[in-house]
Amino acid sequence: MDQASAEDFAFDVLDVDQQGAVPKDHLQAVILGCMQLALSKAYGRDAVANLQEAAAAVAAGACQYCGPDAQALTRPGYAKYCKAAPALNALLLSLMCNIGKQPPTVAHLVQPLIHLEQPNGQPSPAATASLTAAPAGSAGSPSSDSHAPGSSTAAVTDVAGPGGSSDALAAASAAAAGGGGDGLPTCPGRVQLPDLGWGLCDPADSLLQPGWVWLLAAGLGPKLRQEWRLLFNSVKHGMSYSTFLNRLGDASPTLLLIQDKGGALFGGVAYAPWKKTGTFYGDYASSIFSLLPKAQIYPASGINPNIQWCGVGFSQLPNGVGFGGQTGHFGAWLDATLDTGMSRPAATFASPCLASSQRFQVDVVEAWLLAPPEEELKEAASNA
Repeated sequence: MDQASAEDFAFDVLDVDQQGAVPKDHLQAVILGCMQLALSKAYGRDAVANLQEAAAAVAAGACQYCGPDAQALTRPGYAKYCKAAPALNALLLSLMCNIGKQPPTVAHLVQPLIHLEQPNGQPSPAATASLTAAPAGSAGSPSSDSHAPGSSTAAVTDVAGPGGSSDALAAASAAAAGGGGDGLPTCPGRVQLPDLGWGLCDPADSLLQPGWVWLLAAGLGPKLRQEWRLLFNSVKHGMSYSTFLNRLGDASPTLLLIQDKGGALFGGVAYAPWKKTGTFYGDYASSIFSLLPKAQIYPASGINPNIQWCGVGFSQLPNGVGFGGQTGHFGAWLDATLDTGMSRPAATFASPCLASSQRFQVDVVEAWLLAPPEEELKEAASNA
């Protein structure tokens, strides 16, 4: 099936009432379940403890593709969303690998989601609706024997129990990931999530929480989903621009995260090293994004080449690092003091202001390397 047909099928799974729009609260519940499935498999059960804020931000950001005040996601909006942020669609498609191997039912796609542990310990009503409200007799509806003994849906239900037990998450994750037993088959299309190297930093203090990894990694190539390493965290390493640049060195590509004192969390993926230059530079593969309060990703639009800026020791030009826009009017900017920054609408990424305000006070800065250094890859290849 082609991409458009696959998106149609995935959207039909989401749009249980066949109204042509998925309400934000229902979308949030499904996103939460998808995050739990993907992250528990990649990072263990501790990674899924506090995903509600991330799921709410992702759902709110997805709805924005239908308009600034949209409270639901339409099919045209879903197409735009998948192009910018493919994580949700990729996971739904990976569950669809069961089509042809087992009866093509919505139950096979949604059953692993509805028994995941919710904050109150009960299955999500919105996700449950995906299973119970599918049109009878449709290609995606549950078949009459979908809960027959030995079926994948029965297996998950039996393990989870009628109220959703503490073992439900592990059972559902194993089922969706093809972890053996009576679960769903392994799908070769599942998006790989990177190993995370925290160094001496406490993962709980990092800006890069598991939900954001799930969202951002799906839009990167396979080589950038192997290992991510924390290079700089201002809480750990101090608010020093020289330390920031020294720790990044020639590293690329990198992920830059900024949290401002208004609570907004945003940043960008830079494919070129952060090196002093008096002009814009960079790669069109770069992107910027907002995570809180609404998660949206903005790829380079191609309208201009003003991707990255890195100023050091200039007397007339800005000193700091930034993405997009024009000199002095950046799409995302971190001043060399690491105390203040700027985010203005930028044609470079077709992006709005990402921060709490166009000029903001910095709370925390963080930078990650998204691929192992080349010399390590060569050494690993020679030792293989």
